[in-house]
Amino acid sequence: MNRKRVLDEFAAGLASELDFRHEARIAEEIAANLARDPRVVVPAPIHTHTAQRVLTTTYTPAVPVADSTRLAELGVEPRAVLEILGRAYAKQVFADGLFHADPHPGNLFVLDEPDAAKEPRVLFIDFGLCQRLDPVLRREMRQGLYALIQRDVDDFVDGMDRMGMIATGAREGVHRAVAEMFTRIAEAGGALDADGARILALKDEAKRLLQQTEGIQLPIDLLLYAKTVTYVFALGAEIAPEVDLMKLSLPYLLQFLAQKD
Repeated sequence: MNRKRVLDEFAAGLASELDFRHEARIAEEIAANLARDPRVVVPAPIHTHTAQRVLTTTYTPAVPVADSTRLAELGVEPRAVLEILGRAYAKQVFADGLFHADPHPGNLFVLDEPDAAKEPRVLFIDFGLCQRLDPVLRREMRQGLYALIQRDVDDFVDGMDRMGMIATGAREGVHRAVAEMFTRIAEAGGALDADGARILALKDEAKRLLQQTEGIQLPIDLLLYAKTVTYVFALGAEIAPEVDLMKLSLPYLLQFLAQKD
């Protein structure tokens, strides 16, 4: 692992996180990207009261998405909440290329309002940890998904090489490990026809590849991408396991795969 590169990327990200003016700008951009969905709410920054070390936003009473007792009091079905979250994250990750990268229950809420039972709305907070995917990385991710679906080990490893993920002299071992991973994924039913449990299993396969294969180094932005997707599926398994998040995400994923950039 290239520790210097990892630490440099971490330092740059931390500097951005500690500047609340940057967080306010990102929140506004994500709000604009999701503006067509009235079920998603992002607090609006109040710029007259926001500075580098102070962030002030609008406030709306809300209930944590994982608080089943309070959601029941509002008459809100967890399934409805997860469907909103699933589509919102799929759009951010696959369509917008800019996403809220900290989807734990403390950052996601349901608005406490009179129509919540009939038309629940989900509130996103804390945009300090967000990620914008570089267009080159998005293109390589698309090629990697194609290779995974088609079980093309050579193409997948070539993409890893182009992204600087393989250390000098390590390609042969990485190729062997990827081939073994592809075989396990195929035996378990493939990659695209995956439900929530399979997505988490794919995450475990990727984790095994990274931990047990010499010479692989994962870019920080790709790591945040993978972490965000797996966190959303884990949250789904917690609050509404009957919802098929893969099915909800599929239109955005197919649109992503069809892009030509």
